[in-house]
Amino acid sequence: MELSKQAASHTSVLHELKKLDEHPVLLNGQPVKANTCYRISGNPPQVLYNTNCPDELKEQIEAILLKYRSRESGVAYFYTVAFEHDSVFYNGRLTPVFKKGHDLPSSWHVVLNEVFFGYLHKNGEHWEASEQRPHELIEKIGTLIDRKEYAPHAV
Repeated sequence: MELSKQAASHTSVLHELKKLDEHPVLLNGQPVKANTCYRISGNPPQVLYNTNCPDELKEQIEAILLKYRSRESGVAYFYTVAFEHDSVFYNGRLTPVFKKGHDLPSSWHVVLNEVFFGYLHKNGEHWEASEQRPHELIEKIGTLIDRKEYAPHAV
């Protein structure tokens, strides 16, 4: 599945979840917005619930997620890449990481040749990594991401 289709689905999920905020939930006797009870990240979206999140709200959220997951036959949890750089062949996985309320990845979790490479994010026009890695290799991976030269991996 293309990233754009996933992003559209992700946007729809976020839109529906935002609608839940229109109706406060009671948390410890206090009315609060629904989004204070959970955290959403990833694509497809995954939800982490606070321990005191009401069961009724959890059921509503799960119903929204299920509705969009059932539309997607090949949901990609990560993407695969294969390339050569400086006479070394790399085979790896790219997993998009999303900030709450954003439709596009804020960073990418990268594993190359079964070793954690780091989190990559774009700073202006240049790619940066959370780990000390060769700049040329970081830019190579960033270019693959920019050009969408990766393949979805269905789980």
